[in-house]
Amino acid sequence: MANIESNLRDSKDSITLASLDSKNIESSHVDSIKLASADTKSNDRILSLNGKIDSTITLANNIESNSQTHTHRPIYNTESNKILTLADNETSQNIESSTQTPQSPSQDSNTGQNISQDSNNTQSNAQNSTQTTDAKKSYKLESVVVSASGNEQEYTLAPASISVVSPKEIQTRPFRDLAEALQNVPGVSIDDNVTKTGGYGISIRGMGSSYTLILIDGKRVNADSSLFPNGFGDSQTSFMPPLSAIERIEVIRGPASTLYGSDAIGGVVNIITKKNFSKWGVSASYDYTFQEKRPFGNTQRFQFFSAGPLNSAKNMGLMLRGSVYTRDGVTTADLAVSPTNTGALGSNGTIQNSSLTAGAIVGSAPGRVYNVGGRFLWNSQSYTGSKPTHSAYLDLDYSQQNYDNSLGLVMSNRNANSFNITWSDEMFKRRSGYEKKYNIYRGNVVLSHTGHYIDNVDSILAKLSSDTSLIYNVMNNDGRTVAYTAVTGAGGTADTTNYISSVNGVTSGDSRELFSNDIILDSKANAFLNIAKWFNINATLGGRYWFNSFNDKLLQLSTNSSFKYQHIGALYGEAEFGFLDRIFLTAGIRGNFNSLFGANISPRFYISYNAIDSWLTIKGGISTGYKSPALNNLIPEIVSLSGSGQAPTYGNPNLVPESSINYELSFLSDNEWFSASITGFFIQFNNKITQVGGLAGGITNGSVVPIPGSPTCNAGPNYGCSYYDNAGKAISYGIEIFASMKPLSLWLGYLSANAAYTWNYTEITQDNTASDVGTPFNDVPLHSFNTSINYDFKNYGFYLREEIKAGIWRGNPSVANSAAAALGEYYKPYFLTHLGGYYSFNEKFRLNAAIYNLFDFNFIQYTAYGTNNASYENAFNYVREGRRYYIGITMDF
Repeated sequence: MANIESNLRDSKDSITLASLDSKNIESSHVDSIKLASADTKSNDRILSLNGKIDSTITLANNIESNSQTHTHRPIYNTESNKILTLADNETSQNIESSTQTPQSPSQDSNTGQNISQDSNNTQSNAQNSTQTTDAKKSYKLESVVVSASGNEQEYTLAPASISVVSPKEIQTRPFRDLAEALQNVPGVSIDDNVTKTGGYGISIRGMGSSYTLILIDGKRVNADSSLFPNGFGDSQTSFMPPLSAIERIEVIRGPASTLYGSDAIGGVVNIITKKNFSKWGVSASYDYTFQEKRPFGNTQRFQFFSAGPLNSAKNMGLMLRGSVYTRDGVTTADLAVSPTNTGALGSNGTIQNSSLTAGAIVGSAPGRVYNVGGRFLWNSQSYTGSKPTHSAYLDLDYSQQNYDNSLGLVMSNRNANSFNITWSDEMFKRRSGYEKKYNIYRGNVVLSHTGHYIDNVDSILAKLSSDTSLIYNVMNNDGRTVAYTAVTGAGGTADTTNYISSVNGVTSGDSRELFSNDIILDSKANAFLNIAKWFNINATLGGRYWFNSFNDKLLQLSTNSSFKYQHIGALYGEAEFGFLDRIFLTAGIRGNFNSLFGANISPRFYISYNAIDSWLTIKGGISTGYKSPALNNLIPEIVSLSGSGQAPTYGNPNLVPESSINYELSFLSDNEWFSASITGFFIQFNNKITQVGGLAGGITNGSVVPIPGSPTCNAGPNYGCSYYDNAGKAISYGIEIFASMKPLSLWLGYLSANAAYTWNYTEITQDNTASDVGTPFNDVPLHSFNTSINYDFKNYGFYLREEIKAGIWRGNPSVANSAAAALGEYYKPYFLTHLGGYYSFNEKFRLNAAIYNLFDFNFIQYTAYGTNNASYENAFNYVREGRRYYIGITMDF
């Protein structure tokens, strides 16, 4: 903690450390660490520094990102607020852990060695200068986020509804993928979609997972949705750094396209990685999950993370990371199968599973997910204020997912009667549209530069900085083939014996050669204007160029070319106006241009009012989001296949971007006793891109598809064609409530608790299918409730967590002979209980264990309905995992 010592060296303040137990200062979703004044009565929440901080204690709030410039609020009133923001000085290890994580150089970090070059510099490495007098000073460490504006801010004043998954949660409640990490965040649901690869989608405020933008250190991760047809898009949530490399996860609930552009129509998830290290360290972990329910397969994971300096000056550093996640295979005999009218139900609606001859398969495809990466960091040895004048890094990352599809577990139609597992590999590819091996590959290169040019709080132009990055993304979706029906539908000759047909050099069974390339150049400048003691302006101006290309051999059937591309440009500006350290107004606008469909704008306006310090903040505003049509959706030919290749979907060049407008109002309190917030929101969703038609029925064979070019539909037996159109409008509104009790000393340890509740009403107000108008969104719970009780001792702790979801819509009960008409409009609610704990043997070894779905809630409950028991319907929208046991060990060196 030499950084903290260096910042305080000349202040001559004597500050003592009163309570080192991490549980005193940790809230569940916000890393709020506050240094109370010296005369504060509550010893549980006083942190003071007595000359030197024990090197094993580290601070959780590393708020570094590639776009940071300063913490807003402290600079507004340096007279009244004795605030020291240790944003860039903090090390990256969770304070709850007794392990010591070394600190490394990074683009905005200050090692003790570097700071000591100018021992007379008493500025904090945020924007304010630390006030010093002969009397003892107290310092308040504000909770800081970066995603809401691209700059460091107190989360209560940030111009968005924002939640944080803390380091403590990451360490004590391990996650399989990104979606699981967010399941307790208010307004977030992972019920939107359970992918064919076993992952979960991330829905924010009712907007589906395709409307959630995912970032790592502020840099885009999402690939163009053209690359993942037929429900594979949420596979991207598995591309996640090792848990030991993650500092925290920030979630913007609501549109944020003014700053982040396309796809941020529902919200933004920003994974912030660790960056600060002064000596070499290694963290390695292994965990294993045993499933009681055999169809899902046991899982295991190994993760590795290491970082440290490369020279004695500690202005160059290296980070290395890697992980391997494996889900075991499941034998045919262990796969559960839903009943049909030829099958029978067991007791309590369970499945009689004697063979694969009944209905849809219940189970997850066995597979393996790899990730390996590294980052080289450099800081100049010249400083502007307390920050390096120039900082840069080069990050390389490679990931791949490999799945066994020999039983059809990743197919569009996971039905035991829809394919024959004895087919040869070639017949499988021609008839199903898949290969027996399914793989996803991703490569990512980021080159980033941050500059700090002015740092003088006594001048009008107090701060000036820039942030520029160049990103290259390549992704390959391997394992999809051109189905026989697609070729014959494009004019190929029928051959129902060998199922071989060719058009334009494309033969049934050929790989679709799905891949995408993205080149993104982002640059922005930030200026902080200290106009007067009562008035400041924080202004940002930026731009983006994005080259997006996509290849799909399916397109070659009709267009003679499988390669498509587009150019995307944007200019944006935003300014925050601060008045009297109480009122903060934010206004911004983004202009977007696309070479295929033209231009659109995305404005934002927000106001935050700090009514009572630490006790009441009121904020609200209007924000907008947009999502560009997927590149293949704009092509007036067959662009996708459903029903295992039987039902073609056509693109439409007349599509325009989907858009949303979000109105929200929040009341927040974050003090030494508790954190709480209540937020109301209303979202208007316009120009929703929907599929007109469907698998069965829709546009019939031989009919004209009503898009430019007027192609003729040619689908498989009992299937129809569909096309994309801006046919939908919808609304989503609700209330998000969150409360967290700060750790309270009780008996031998510390008790803390948190709870989150979301009420989210959704309704389709316009759609091509008349029966859908007035109905809710699929898979969005009307009620979501999560609560956790935590009890922590010196080196071990326990938690008990409850998860409740209710009001997930099944269907329109007015549709005759439907499951909703027979069984009800909503699926049954479910209640899950999870029990877990951790034990730290010493500074180097930690054990985690948990029992998920403690009471083995059963998600397989089928009911017969209709005439003569002709159909069966499950009580739940997805079959989730049953009781399972987790154990993991982490080693830090």
